Amino acid sequence: MVSWSQLAKYLAGEASERERKEVEHWINRDHHHLKSFNETEMYWNKIHKQAESSSIDVDAAWNNLKGKILEEEPDIKEGGKIISWPKRMIRYAAMVLLLIGLGVGGFYSYRNISKAVNTVTVHTPVDNGKKQIFLPDGSMAYLNYSTRLNYPKQFDDPKRNVNVEGEVYFDVKENPSRPFVISAKDARIEVLGTSFNVNTNFPEDKVEVYVQSGKVKLSRKNHPDQYLILEPGYKGILTPNSLKKTSKTDNNYISWATGRLIFKGQDLDDVINTLMRTYHVNIQIKDPRIRNYSITTNFTNESIDTVLSVIATTFGLEVEQNGKGRYVLKEGNHRNNR
Repeated sequence: MVSWSQLAKYLAGEASERERKEVEHWINRDHHHLKSFNETEMYWNKIHKQAESSSIDVDAAWNNLKGKILEEEPDIKEGGKIISWPKRMIRYAAMVLLLIGLGVGGFYSYRNISKAVNTVTVHTPVDNGKKQIFLPDGSMAYLNYSTRLNYPKQFDDPKRNVNVEGEVYFDVKENPSRPFVISAKDARIEVLGTSFNVNTNFPEDKVEVYVQSGKVKLSRKNHPDQYLILEPGYKGILTPNSLKKTSKTDNNYISWATGRLIFKGQDLDDVINTLMRTYHVNIQIKDPRIRNYSITTNFTNESIDTVLSVIATTFGLEVEQNGKGRYVLKEGNHRNNR
């Protein structure tokens, strides 16, 4: 984490070696940090070119900026005192106020940096498993493969805002006075306390929200008047052209998060598709007639090797593994009578 004063010193070329490394580590840690830094550096360079030739009321501009910062972030202090900058840095800060729209742009540029510094980003790589985390309010989030979740280090705003790219199962701690709000592509999902699944892994900005318990409000970010209320067992589907509600028929829709698999007379073809989604593996069926075999069974927190072994034993099949996460299911030499 870097402070606003550290960033100013870095841009002014007055940072110590330790401060310089801290800022560069922060910049390289997350692409949102890099974006905020690049934007601020652009304004800073404009300021530097004009600072010496401009005549401005430095003290008035600085007091304006300082008042705005403390109004929004009252805890930004060092040793109980307002952060103190060298006179040249104060002049630069004052120029920000004048260059970017009467102080508003400069203030919001500061806020973007502050929020980026105080934002936690959790990312699960495409080939490196899932991750369970606990949010600052005690809510739980379980991230599927290739997913990114952004959330503040502390939920200080009136609403608990997070951002999702990929698929996340949430179990939200109830707090009626502070709604939990998720941004996911063009979707806005608001809850008080419930468990549900958010999935953005679809083309054309499609988002699916499935509710396991409680209630969820699904709407468009730019059109809050277009919304659905989702109850347990229902799924909301948002696309650029539609917003609809359906009853979930797949018992294993969130098996990737719960670890529970329930099959009731499903064809093996459907079972394999569920297993590939749940375990993030590739399974090929070598013999076409195997696809029509039906199975009724349950699994709880079993490995993919165990699940495939049970299926193979049930139907007298063989399982071949061709590298990490790649399987072939085929008829065995001595298939059991069905």
